Amino acid sequence: MKSTTKIIGTCITILFLFSQCKHSEYNAKTPMMGWSSWNTFRVDINEILIKETADAMVEKGLKAAGYTFVNIDDGYFGGRDTLGNLQYHT
Repeated sequence: MKSTTKIIGTCITILFLFSQCKHSEYNAKTPMMGWSSWNTFRVDINEILIKETADAMVEKGLKAAGYTFVNIDDGYFGGRDTLGNLQYHT
């Protein structure tokens, strides 16, 4: 009986402590929001395309909505060889 009381008391204490935890100010309120060149253009990118896309994000109001990242992916990864090693585009 004593061990059951201890277990129940411990569970109640833990639940109380967790209920008092506040949401950290460092936790993100939204996921990282942005655009990646790979999703649309794969390896067919250039400076003009990236600049035009970034400008369009601002013009369409995406920056104001929280879309702040422009990820430039040049397609460095070219697959794997027969041993499983990463290959790069040449």
